[in-house]
Amino acid sequence: KEYAIRMADKHFQMALMKKVWAAWRSVSEEKWKDKVARACQLKAEDVCVQLTNDFEAKIAELTAALELTRSELLRLHTERDQYEDTMKKAFMRGVCALNLEAMTMFQSK
Repeated sequence: KEYAIRMADKHFQMALMKKVWAAWRSVSEEKWKDKVARACQLKAEDVCVQLTNDFEAKIAELTAALELTRSELLRLHTERDQYEDTMKKAFMRGVCALNLEAMTMFQSK
Protein backbone atom coordinates (compact mmCIF):
# COMPACT_ATOMS: atom_id res chain seq x y z
CA LYS A 1 0.00 0.00 0.00
CA GLU A 2 2.83 2.39 0.90
CA TYR A 3 4.57 1.58 -2.35
CA ALA A 4 1.38 2.40 -4.31
CA ILE A 5 1.06 5.72 -2.45
CA ARG A 6 4.67 6.63 -3.30
CA MET A 7 4.10 5.69 -6.93
CA ALA A 8 0.91 7.74 -7.01
CA ASP A 9 2.77 10.71 -5.47
CA LYS A 10 5.59 10.30 -8.00
CA HIS A 11 3.07 10.09 -10.81
CA PHE A 12 1.27 13.18 -9.50
CA GLN A 13 4.57 15.09 -9.15
CA MET A 14 5.64 14.11 -12.68
CA ALA A 15 2.27 15.11 -14.13
CA LEU A 16 2.45 18.42 -12.23
CA MET A 17 6.04 19.03 -13.47
CA LYS A 18 4.95 18.29 -17.04
CA LYS A 19 2.11 20.81 -16.74
CA VAL A 20 4.42 23.43 -15.23
CA TRP A 21 7.07 22.75 -17.89
CA ALA A 22 4.49 23.04 -20.69
CA ALA A 23 3.11 26.28 -19.24
CA TRP A 24 6.60 27.78 -18.77
CA ARG A 25 7.61 26.73 -22.27
CA SER A 26 4.51 28.24 -23.88
CA VAL A 27 5.04 31.51 -21.99
CA SER A 28 8.71 31.48 -22.88
CA GLU A 29 7.99 30.82 -26.56
CA GLU A 30 5.37 33.56 -26.58
CA LYS A 31 7.83 36.04 -25.06
CA TRP A 32 10.45 34.91 -27.56
CA LYS A 33 8.03 35.38 -30.46
CA ASP A 34 7.16 38.86 -29.16
CA LYS A 35 10.84 39.77 -28.85
CA VAL A 36 11.60 38.49 -32.33
CA ALA A 37 8.55 40.27 -33.79
CA ARG A 38 9.56 43.57 -32.12
CA ALA A 39 13.15 43.17 -33.29
CA CYS A 40 12.01 42.44 -36.84
CA GLN A 41 9.64 45.41 -36.81
CA LEU A 42 12.38 47.74 -35.54
CA LYS A 43 14.80 46.45 -38.15
CA ALA A 44 12.19 46.89 -40.89
CA GLU A 45 11.51 50.45 -39.72
CA ASP A 46 15.25 51.19 -39.73
CA VAL A 47 15.56 49.80 -43.24
CA CYS A 48 12.57 51.88 -44.38
CA VAL A 49 14.06 55.03 -42.85
CA GLN A 50 17.43 54.30 -44.46
CA LEU A 51 15.82 53.68 -47.85
CA THR A 52 13.78 56.86 -47.51
CA ASN A 53 16.90 58.86 -46.69
CA ASP A 54 18.81 57.30 -49.57
CA PHE A 55 16.02 58.00 -52.04
CA GLU A 56 15.58 61.58 -50.78
CA ALA A 57 19.31 62.16 -51.22
CA LYS A 58 19.15 60.67 -54.72
CA ILE A 59 16.14 62.84 -55.56
CA ALA A 60 17.97 65.95 -54.33
CA GLU A 61 21.04 65.00 -56.37
CA LEU A 62 18.99 64.40 -59.51
CA THR A 63 17.05 67.63 -58.98
CA ALA A 64 20.32 69.56 -58.77
CA ALA A 65 21.56 67.85 -61.93
CA LEU A 66 18.27 68.69 -63.65
CA GLU A 67 18.58 72.35 -62.68
CA LEU A 68 22.14 72.44 -64.02
CA THR A 69 21.00 70.86 -67.26
CA ARG A 70 18.12 73.32 -67.57
CA SER A 71 20.42 76.29 -67.02
CA GLU A 72 22.87 74.89 -69.60
CA LEU A 73 20.00 74.41 -72.05
CA LEU A 74 18.83 77.98 -71.48
CA ARG A 75 22.37 79.24 -72.05
CA LEU A 76 22.65 77.26 -75.28
CA HIS A 77 19.28 78.58 -76.51
CA THR A 78 20.43 82.12 -75.78
CA GLU A 79 23.69 81.54 -77.63
CA ARG A 80 21.81 80.07 -80.59
CA ASP A 81 19.46 83.05 -80.70
CA GLN A 82 22.42 85.44 -80.61
CA TYR A 83 24.16 83.46 -83.36
CA GLU A 84 21.01 83.54 -85.49
CA ASP A 85 20.67 87.31 -85.00
CA THR A 86 24.34 87.80 -85.94
CA MET A 87 23.91 85.65 -89.06
CA LYS A 88 20.73 87.51 -90.04
CA LYS A 89 22.47 90.89 -89.68
CA ALA A 90 25.47 89.67 -91.69
CA PHE A 91 23.18 88.32 -94.40
CA MET A 92 21.25 91.59 -94.51
CA ARG A 93 24.52 93.55 -94.81
CA GLY A 94 25.52 91.29 -97.70
CA VAL A 95 22.14 91.76 -99.40
CA CYS A 96 22.37 95.51 -98.86
CA ALA A 97 25.89 95.58 -100.36
CA LEU A 98 24.69 93.59 -103.36
CA ASN A 99 21.80 95.96 -103.81
CA LEU A 100 24.14 98.94 -103.71
CA GLU A 101 26.39 97.27 -106.31
CA ALA A 102 23.39 96.62 -108.50
CA MET A 103 22.23 100.23 -108.14
CA THR A 104 25.65 101.55 -109.17
CA MET A 105 25.55 99.29 -112.20
CA PHE A 106 22.16 100.65 -113.25
CA GLN A 107 23.13 104.23 -112.49
CA SER A 108 26.30 104.07 -114.58
CA LYS A 109 24.26 103.22 -117.66
